[in-house]
Amino acid sequence: MHAAVASLPWEDEPIAIHFGKRAAVARVPGFTCVHDTGDDHLYVVDDTHGRVVSLGVPSAVNARDLARQTRELLLDGLLSDGWVVLHSSAVARSGRALVFVGDKGSGKTTLALKMLGEHGFEYLANDRLLARVDTDGRIELRPYALSVRLGGGTLRNHPKLRRHLHYFDHFDAAVLPLERQFAHEDKLELTVGEYADILDVTVADHAVVDHVFLPTLDFDGDDPQAEVEAPRQDDVLAGVEKSVLIPDPDGSGWLRALTGGTNELTTRMAATLRALAAAPSHRLRGHPEAIREEIRALTGTPGADTARPSPGWLREPLPATTVCVLHHRRVDRELTLAPWQTRAVNQGEVHELLVVDPAADLSEPINDVGYLGFASFDAGLLVVGDTLLWNGHRVAELLGFDDTHLPNHMNIVFRAVDAPHTGYERGLRPGDVLTIEPRP
Repeated sequence: MHAAVASLPWEDEPIAIHFGKRAAVARVPGFTCVHDTGDDHLYVVDDTHGRVVSLGVPSAVNARDLARQTRELLLDGLLSDGWVVLHSSAVARSGRALVFVGDKGSGKTTLALKMLGEHGFEYLANDRLLARVDTDGRIELRPYALSVRLGGGTLRNHPKLRRHLHYFDHFDAAVLPLERQFAHEDKLELTVGEYADILDVTVADHAVVDHVFLPTLDFDGDDPQAEVEAPRQDDVLAGVEKSVLIPDPDGSGWLRALTGGTNELTTRMAATLRALAAAPSHRLRGHPEAIREEIRALTGTPGADTARPSPGWLREPLPATTVCVLHHRRVDRELTLAPWQTRAVNQGEVHELLVVDPAADLSEPINDVGYLGFASFDAGLLVVGDTLLWNGHRVAELLGFDDTHLPNHMNIVFRAVDAPHTGYERGLRPGDVLTIEPRP
């Protein structure tokens, strides 16, 4: 093959292909040949019929590129029928979808993960989404035939992903021990089936738009908060247009363009973008936990606090004095909370205080646990959702109770606002006074 390739009339100027690579091009009567010299992969395009022959050395890289180009050619039929590809994540419930639109790192995957599995939400898309406005004005959505690619931050911070992962020092994150996987561009690549199995969620194959969210994550500050605003329709349209992947910015559509397929924005695609901009839209900025609560409120999704006692209960802040500060952390605790939403404590009772990760998932045992220490309480009532304060700063939110050590003492479990740091790491000392502030 190399001799035949060398004899072709290669042009002086290379063409741009996927991932910013450049490839040599040769044109002979009826055919266009493209040679990816870096990976030694040759594509031969039949200019008359649009057929493609792929020739290359068997390798994981060439197999991935071939799969990518096959997908792009199959995509052409959808694009010519008015579908547009968006850089978006989405979850769906009862056929209606929440769509997260934004730049890389804006929080699309993080927020979709937080909603997955809650009250029937299903996986629809992680990073690419197909959309089209139908004759009734509804915006149809379909998943894009793309594997799920996850960055190190997402892997480290999601409990279900982290629990199944082992350390992989290539990008300082965790990687699943699955066969035929590979990491590139500092991301782990999984099939949709693998991703759904890990998260124990179902996969939706279609939906219509219910809400469009334009998020920006902000992890700063001790008090997780979120700001919500209703953006102008022109601003939503600008954000949606920025997310359009036709032509694909990584150059994946180059082969589709050579075969005469659709690789530019069409009139019907533009109509879909205008319809998306007119859908119920919200700009969200803040901590992901706080944003999730806002999404729940905006979409009528019951939150974790729906089973809590009435917020109308009148209670005084409850002081607790540390009698022992711990410097201990476990990543294999398998902590399971008791079903109680409230616990009464008597004057002078001593109980243990634990903190867990802000992203801890209560649907399965919690492994990553930090130990603050033991504290002596005044008489009062503890309610899930109360706030733990120290020196006037919000440290954690009361998550629940664990009866492992009863009748000796109770474990009072909090969700940290930052990370499950130990009491010693936080600077606690015996005799410090903590305050349990009643939930609003």
